[in-house]
Amino acid sequence: MIPPIDLIGTVAAALLTLFVFSYLLGDLPGLGVLFKFFYRLAMHILVGAGVAYALAVAVWSILYMRAFVPLLDASYRRDTFLMITIVVGVSLGALLLLKGIRRIAWLGNLATSYLMGVGLGVSAGGALVGTVFTQTRATAEAQAVITPLDPLILLFGTLLALVAFTFTATARKGILGILSRLVQILAGFGRIFVYLALGAAFAGAFVAGVSVLAGRLQFLIKVFERFSGG
Repeated sequence: MIPPIDLIGTVAAALLTLFVFSYLLGDLPGLGVLFKFFYRLAMHILVGAGVAYALAVAVWSILYMRAFVPLLDASYRRDTFLMITIVVGVSLGALLLLKGIRRIAWLGNLATSYLMGVGLGVSAGGALVGTVFTQTRATAEAQAVITPLDPLILLFGTLLALVAFTFTATARKGILGILSRLVQILAGFGRIFVYLALGAAFAGAFVAGVSVLAGRLQFLIKVFERFSGG
């Protein structure tokens, strides 16, 4: 009798979790090599499953749903412009595969250049509209404050953080030199706000990692209770 698929998945998940935890025992004399093998096995399974899933999603969701089906529909409706657009897009994607062949890898630079241009345009627009403008507006509209100085701190912190990424020459004289040194001083205060933001982000990532660890430990405890009948 074949065990239920959910039971097989639970056992496999528990074993892979233990394999990942076995990395902590990799320095033990004698058994350290075995524990490292279990850890590498879990990592290879994770990478292989991720690549297989990404490949399946790419073939079904992109090549079939966004290339093959629209191409058939465009040919049926005799939409020449759409057909050319789809063929050019698929051709650029195929050129990326040539990057792995040294002799003709330069052909893949065409698709890479196109992707870099589009990526830079989208990221620049997104940074301006989605980050700078949104952050400035949110800072100006801040309502949940503890003291009356909080909106000013948020406003100046946002502006100084933006100034922190401004680089000016220091060898200038006169008014330009004074402005350059002033910008450098403000940039130094802005880096403090950037450091605080990065520290908060790191703390959030650490807390998230601890939460994931606690969740996996709870999962293992439930699995052991299930098989022990407790």
